Amino acid sequence: MTRRPGRPAILSVRDQLQLFMKQLNALRTTRLWREQRVHFELEVKYDGDGTRVVVHEPDEDDMLAYLVRLRPFILNDEPVNLTTVYNVCFRHTLSDQIKARLTMWRAQWKQISRRAGLHVVIDDEELISSEVFDLYVNSIFHTDSERRDRLEALDPMTGGFYYTVFADFVVKSSEQAVKLSWMVTDALEGDLVEDAQRR
Repeated sequence: MTRRPGRPAILSVRDQLQLFMKQLNALRTTRLWREQRVHFELEVKYDGDGTRVVVHEPDEDDMLAYLVRLRPFILNDEPVNLTTVYNVCFRHTLSDQIKARLTMWRAQWKQISRRAGLHVVIDDEELISSEVFDLYVNSIFHTDSERRDRLEALDPMTGGFYYTVFADFVVKSSEQAVKLSWMVTDALEGDLVEDAQRR
C-alpha cells in the first residue's frame, strides 16, 4: 500500500512517545497555557426581557493557536492521538501496576470523549463531547460550510450549551494529555520495552 504524501513513516515506540512529548511541549508554549487562561464560562441571565446567554471565552487568536496544537491528540490518524498512545504504553510496559493505571485512565478518556462535563440533551439528542469538538474544529480549520452553517443556525441558548460542551472537552482533553505525559516520561526513562526486546 502506498503511503499518502505527507504522512510520517512508521515510528518506533520510543520515537512515537518522544513525538507525543514534543507535541505536548508545543501545547505548553501557547499563551493560553502559559497564562493559565484555558477556561470558559457560561452565564445565563434572567431579566424582565427574557433569558440572555453570555459565553466568556479566551481571545480568539489565542484559542486558535491552542487548538492547532491540541488537535493532534484528538485526531484518530495522528501518532500522538491519546487513545493510540495509551494503547502503546499498555502494550509495552511490564508493570502490572502501570497497566492497571493505564486501563483506568483509558476508561476515563473514553468517558470524557462521550461526556467531558455538562450533560446536555436537546430535543432528545445528547451532545457527545468528541462530536461537538469535531463540529467546531472542522468548521474552523477546514472551512466546512455545512458544519459552520449548523453552528450559526443555533439560537443563543442552544449555541451556548454547544460551546460549553466543546469547551469542557478542550479542558479535559488537555488534562488527559498532561496525565498521560507522566506515564510517557516514566516509559522513556526506563519502563519502556520495545517490540524487539519482546521477541
